[in-house]
Amino acid sequence: MALYVLPSIWQTRHLPPGPFPLPLVGNLLSIDLKRPHADFANMADKYGKLFRIHMGRRRMIVINSYEIAKEALVTKATDFAGRPRHFFGDVFGRNRTDFAFQSLNNRWKIQHKLAVTALRLSENKANIADHTEKLCSRLNSFDGKPFYLHDIMINSVANCLSSLIFGKEHKLNDREVEMLVYAVQVFRESLSAGNMIDTFPMLKYIPMDIFKNTKRAGEIRDEIFERKFEEHILTFQKDNIRDLIDALWKGFHEISHDGLLTKEQLVSSASDFFFPGTETPYTVITWAIFYVIKHPNVQARLHRQLDDVLGNTDRLPEISDKPNLPFLNAFITEVLRIVSETPLAVPHSTTRDTSLAGFKIPRDMTVLINLWAIHHDPDIWGDPFSFRPERFLDRQGQPHVEGVMSFSAGKRSCPGEFFGKKLVFLYLARLLSRFRFECPEGTTLPKEEESVNGLVIEFDETLFGERVKARETVNVPEFEPPWVDRRNFPTKTPSKPLLFYCPTSQTRPSSRTRSAPTRGYKPVKFSPTHVDETLFGERRTKRSDSPPSGKFEPPWEKQSEKRRDRPLLFDCNSRLVFDNSSDELEASSRSRTPQSFRSSSRVSSRSQSAGKRPNSAYKPPPWR
Repeated sequence: MALYVLPSIWQTRHLPPGPFPLPLVGNLLSIDLKRPHADFANMADKYGKLFRIHMGRRRMIVINSYEIAKEALVTKATDFAGRPRHFFGDVFGRNRTDFAFQSLNNRWKIQHKLAVTALRLSENKANIADHTEKLCSRLNSFDGKPFYLHDIMINSVANCLSSLIFGKEHKLNDREVEMLVYAVQVFRESLSAGNMIDTFPMLKYIPMDIFKNTKRAGEIRDEIFERKFEEHILTFQKDNIRDLIDALWKGFHEISHDGLLTKEQLVSSASDFFFPGTETPYTVITWAIFYVIKHPNVQARLHRQLDDVLGNTDRLPEISDKPNLPFLNAFITEVLRIVSETPLAVPHSTTRDTSLAGFKIPRDMTVLINLWAIHHDPDIWGDPFSFRPERFLDRQGQPHVEGVMSFSAGKRSCPGEFFGKKLVFLYLARLLSRFRFECPEGTTLPKEEESVNGLVIEFDETLFGERVKARETVNVPEFEPPWVDRRNFPTKTPSKPLLFYCPTSQTRPSSRTRSAPTRGYKPVKFSPTHVDETLFGERRTKRSDSPPSGKFEPPWEKQSEKRRDRPLLFDCNSRLVFDNSSDELEASSRSRTPQSFRSSSRVSSRSQSAGKRPNSAYKPPPWR
């Protein structure tokens, strides 16, 4: 025992602290291999934000702090820009000929520069707008019935990436796209297996289905991408760049590479864009739909902002609308933060002896960046497990991003970050401008922890399938408690707020669809200090705006006829009912939540009621 303990202590004396390893297995018995990022975050509470861990006989350090991660990835980017050799990188990295799993060297620098330049030249060939329009048409064909989200979404994103890389748009259920999607799914499943093989190399000699499937997926990828390259070379025209492959081939002949690049490495570069470029956006979009269902108030506010930007037109959002949709941008950033779809990122390694956070780090040390722990650090976020897009809006309502590293940082940051964010923005903006997502009656959403964990966190398709339905959106007023200041959203909203709503013009509210924004109707914000304090208790907060003159009278008290024109106050157990035969508003006590508040005379077609308002003799309150 002394022969094992003493050398271990001597070898790790300058390294960060960490749990003592057992012979052969190291610290594997202390880690849940399905959710290692969560266990690493718990270990950080005991050993510090930077600690060492032993996976079998392999020694590595884990970074759980945003500041330490910035030091490693940005300040000392060259020292931590290497890649450790591991099973997954050898299989899907085509023996490390790609730029994703290749260590930092001159060949990587040239290959990375070529890939970034080629993407910039060809990103407009993806036709994201066309693919989102086809996706919306397909979802609309379900006519409000539940549908299976997984296959529809991943095929749409894969087809979009296929247009970018191959310059070819495939038909629905195209065999070639289905084979590539199969390879993407195996790509995801083999990640966890790759970690175990790196720990116990002898496992790769045991016949298992995962090895057979991984080999088959690699063959499918190589066959398709190599065939596409040969077809493009035969029809290549220097002045007509059709897609990413053309851009790579053009750069290959224009960039001086001194024989460091080969056609095989160009094929690997193209596949590097397809596989992560399909898996990550699809995962983020799926999680975003999950959170708009789970938080209907957030979905209602997204609809409201889209209506304000699009107006009464039938056009769909464009990338040029992004500056005018700050809440949607903040929503996407919050999804990236709370999900952390790549919780441990791609492993790094040190290229030379260096230091980090005051500790000496030797060369060839494997480094894990625990992005999940960084994105759930209470010292940074305060309430990291609460879903609050408002945290990424400043006091002027404009987005600001700090502390989120979903695409890594420094030299090894994702080269497709800009394109990936553009794809996610357009998909979500167009889906939310057309549809409202909700669970069918009698079903519930899966829990966040019920997810598949590998390099990428995503829902198990059996959990999310047939639980979501999309239908044309009727007007759902944005829920906003009257005491909320738009410039500074509270951390915790009262559980039973009161909602005020009254018309501001001489026309009554009518059934409206998404194409008819709530123009002329706005929440009237009263001061809660003018309401019986027993109704609010500790939920009261002061506001600077003054209420209408006159004594406030709750609607449940008997009102005189001369005061019937005052606005009605209703709580979360009531809803407004508009009687088409009368100009009066009635409050019916029905068990409804504020999220489901809507006019009782609604229509299902967007075009039937757009821009139409019935004439009415309704008179506004005197203070209007």
